[in-house]
Amino acid sequence: MKHFFTEMPFRASLLLGMMVWLGLSSAEAQCPARVGRTFYVNDNSQTGDVYTSAVGSAGGNGSSACPYLTVAAAVAAASAGDTIYVDAGTYTANTLINKGVKLFGTNANNSAATSAERANRVAESIINGAFQLGNSAVNNANNAVVSGFKFIGSAVTYTDRVRLAVVYCQNGTVENNIFDSELNLTTAYGGTNYIGMSTASGLNLGNFVCRNNYFSRQRTGVFSNPPTSATTMLFENNEFNTRTGINFDHSGANTRTATVRNNRFIEETLGGENFGPVTCINITDLLSGSNLTLTRNRFETNYVGVGIISMKSGAALTITNNYFDKRASASSVGMHIWVRSTGTNTNVSGMTVTDNSFAGMAAGAFAIQNQYVAQVTTVASSCNWHGVTGGAAVAALYSGNVTYTPWLVSGTDSDGATAGFQPAAGTCTGMPFGATATATNATCNGGSNGSIALTVNGGTAPYTFSWSNGTTDEDPTGLSAGTYTVTVTGSDAATATASATITQPTAISASASATNVSCFGGTNGTVNLTASGGTGSLTFAWSNSATTEDLSGLSAGTYDVTVTDANSCTATASATITAPASAVSASATGTNPLCPGATNGSINLTPSGGTSPYTFAWTGGATTEDRSGIGAGTYSVTVTDANGCTATASATLSAPTRTGRNWYVNDNS
Repeated sequence: MKHFFTEMPFRASLLLGMMVWLGLSSAEAQCPARVGRTFYVNDNSQTGDVYTSAVGSAGGNGSSACPYLTVAAAVAAASAGDTIYVDAGTYTANTLINKGVKLFGTNANNSAATSAERANRVAESIINGAFQLGNSAVNNANNAVVSGFKFIGSAVTYTDRVRLAVVYCQNGTVENNIFDSELNLTTAYGGTNYIGMSTASGLNLGNFVCRNNYFSRQRTGVFSNPPTSATTMLFENNEFNTRTGINFDHSGANTRTATVRNNRFIEETLGGENFGPVTCINITDLLSGSNLTLTRNRFETNYVGVGIISMKSGAALTITNNYFDKRASASSVGMHIWVRSTGTNTNVSGMTVTDNSFAGMAAGAFAIQNQYVAQVTTVASSCNWHGVTGGAAVAALYSGNVTYTPWLVSGTDSDGATAGFQPAAGTCTGMPFGATATATNATCNGGSNGSIALTVNGGTAPYTFSWSNGTTDEDPTGLSAGTYTVTVTGSDAATATASATITQPTAISASASATNVSCFGGTNGTVNLTASGGTGSLTFAWSNSATTEDLSGLSAGTYDVTVTDANSCTATASATITAPASAVSASATGTNPLCPGATNGSINLTPSGGTSPYTFAWTGGATTEDRSGIGAGTYSVTVTDANGCTATASATLSAPTRTGRNWYVNDNS
């Protein structure tokens, strides 16, 4: 009979009908034991059922024809790896899932992540009691799956009204569920911390997945307490309509790696009340070694998108490709990302914010506000869209130690199919409105070939330019040495200024001094050139084709030189070498002695030419110009001028010859 009842649901139903006809309730009827590892649960109604063909029974055997009345009964009967189907209805009993079973509600195959998907869900399997996955290493829920339920939890009596507590669950999955308090704002938040799902303190989670769920009308959607060991978590494709979407508390001693992607944090009005988030994601005490990635999410809030109370040096927080809706308001805190001043030992050097959309915020609100000033660490932000492109407008969206350049100049989402934001390629070019002027100096002293290249960053094109010398060109040319200032005006009337100074080299100077030729017709003249200034090395081009700086071995004449520097700037100089007008010459005219043997002869020497004064060197040692008191003979002289040039001359004196034998005498009177 066991086989008959377990394998033939129709016959089992028929038998139950007979029991009712006989006056026996289903609770009183005892179903036979069953085999197999799939169990079924139903409440005491068949309204909306999709799995079972009978109401639940305290004496049920867990088959579809004779289901258990409570989830706890099915869990007690099941073993790790078994599957439990829970049919439509409301279940109020508190339940501990202490084994790795798969729990499927009526919407196990229906996502709850969007309003359109929720509209397609069938009658719900409603949990209105405490639900807990594991409580110790022995009573663990490793590999458990909870899918397709609606947790309302209004019957939970403890202060933190947690609809699903995840305590000890390695490789667990929570998906396709609705967490909804079904309470008004006053009840939901007035002194009671209603929480959709909590990964409780002391949790032991590894590869935990939370996806395709909907969290609504609660103070906190997911409260993730500090783990007892290194933990990996994935929150994917969920929708949060709660005051806090996800609260990450890392205040324990262990690290975690968590990815939050493709989630939506929305503001939805239910029953005339707005349950939207005050803080979409709150992060407390992100420890060194922890790695938290927020990507492709949509944050829709009037207050805080991501709040960081504290993080430690060595922690990594990456916020990328998210869409922050334009609801941040200056009326309250009003920032999309907030590093709070209350953080302890906060170090945001491991925080990176890139490729997000911060569009259309209210005046006075911030894209990122870093209020923590006790440590000088900077939030690294770049390539984000702000709904504006002007440098001043973008700068006003940041407060504290935050870098934000470059930024996106287009808000086009190139991947509109996801909840997040993917910037169009090549649009991360925004810079603060400013201008940089780069001068090209005049090449020669007194020249006017200087120029300025102007680079404009940011602002709103087209631009106009007003230079201090009156030109309106962006890049002026033909400039002499001096300082030039420009005012750049964008089409939005914003202005930026820049200046550049054009310099010139010192002038080339050249002077030539000549050393004249010493002797008529000589070639020992020289020119000494002194040149300085200009740029770089100097070269020399002389009129006699020489290229040396100084000249030597020159004959009389005029010598011109052109001095050229590395910029082809030139200067000229000239020197004239002279020579004596004529060669040194001398003529000697002698007067013979009167008598034989007499010494009253003389020589009159006439020098000329060369350069006076002259010196004389006679044979015999005399140095006077003329000779007197000399007897007959030949006398030679070398005449030397002031330059050492020489000429020679000679004269021959002869005495008369005596004839006869007459002698004459006279006294001295």
